[in-house]
Amino acid sequence: MKKFLRLSTTLAILLAALGGPAPAQGAKTSPPAGAGSDQLYLTGRTAMTDGDYRKAATLFKQLVDAYPTSKSTSEALYWRSYSLFQQGSADRSAAAYSDALTALDQYAAIAGKSPANDAADLRARIRAAQAKLGNADAAGEVAQSAKRLSQASGCSGSAADEETRMAALEGLLSMNSDDAVPILKQVLKRRDACRVDLRRKAVWMISQKEAPDVATTLLDVARNDPSLDVRTDAVFWLSQTRSEKVIPMLDSILFSAGDEQIRKKAVFSLSQQLPDERAAQALRRAVEDERLPADLRGEAVFWLGNTPSNANLEYFKSVFKKSADNALRSRIVQAVSNTPTPEAANWLLDVARDKSYDVDTRKNALFWAGQRKSFDVNQLSSIYAQAGDDAIKDQVIFVYSQRSEAAATDKLMTIAKSDPDVAMRKKALFWLGQKNDPRAKQFILDLINKP
Repeated sequence: MKKFLRLSTTLAILLAALGGPAPAQGAKTSPPAGAGSDQLYLTGRTAMTDGDYRKAATLFKQLVDAYPTSKSTSEALYWRSYSLFQQGSADRSAAAYSDALTALDQYAAIAGKSPANDAADLRARIRAAQAKLGNADAAGEVAQSAKRLSQASGCSGSAADEETRMAALEGLLSMNSDDAVPILKQVLKRRDACRVDLRRKAVWMISQKEAPDVATTLLDVARNDPSLDVRTDAVFWLSQTRSEKVIPMLDSILFSAGDEQIRKKAVFSLSQQLPDERAAQALRRAVEDERLPADLRGEAVFWLGNTPSNANLEYFKSVFKKSADNALRSRIVQAVSNTPTPEAANWLLDVARDKSYDVDTRKNALFWAGQRKSFDVNQLSSIYAQAGDDAIKDQVIFVYSQRSEAAATDKLMTIAKSDPDVAMRKKALFWLGQKNDPRAKQFILDLINKP
């Protein structure tokens, strides 16, 4: 039974009309004169909506004490428990949690055999919170609930039941690894289709625990769980463990997994291990393996490029020369642009000049060269003069347009004024018109006024 906290405008006006003078300091708070249980209940719910859980808990207690037989008493006990739980979470208060549990037990006694499903979930959360604060009894109850969870079979139960299972699982965070890991492993073995979310939660939780077989467990999940989401999560969280086995395990997933999404996650997870040379070697092998999809190889290039070095530059230059895949070449060009050395910039310009490469590759090299902070625009003159293709000239003009140096504006004005190709002169004029440079504006004005 889901609880909704929002009140209508009409109800809010009614509640405002019920207000009265505040009690004197130190006086015992009591229900407003003439106010019934319904008014107290609604006022408490309003306090909850406003986030004032301490006030809400007090109001619900007033209702229970003053009107023990009211039809609102049961609901008030539940919401008092909820408010106290929220208060305890904000203050890390063991007393608030204890009072919340007492109120919930009172609610359960009134509800009898059919309490709201939310109550079981709330109880699990209260006990988990108490366990985190060192309550041994709560920790024992959490452990028993989690064990029952790991032994359950089938897909019976409602959405509320699933929330309760989640709450029981979360309670394991407060347990030590020796107690929690065996239970989590049992949860991960229950591979029913209805328990995907539960297993995803368990994957994350077991990765937070210190135990010698955590990495092995996650590898088994990554290889064998029927859910792609669970397997993908297992690959990622495997990379977050501190095991020495992580990189070899991720390497094995990268080169043996049948699903490309799993392999991509393995590439990303290996990138999180850089600059470990074992991770770099695995990524380089992926780049060079022509049996792997081009997109996957490109992902490996991308992540290697995010750790820029001259060693990587030499490696990329070698792979670029050997590869005939234009998409992979483009990723290499982009990766090299991250290396902030003159050697990297010169190589990009060499690619742009080389007519043996396809036009798109040369254009990409020009573009990424132009994105570098330190770049000698004067080097573009020879590329423009020897372009051999209008698309390359067009790209050089574009690079000039994106640069703020005076020399770039000078080059555009030269092209606009004297290039034999009218189309190129028009493009240079267009980009000059986009520059916020007084010289460019005066140049255009002079052309317009030229007799």
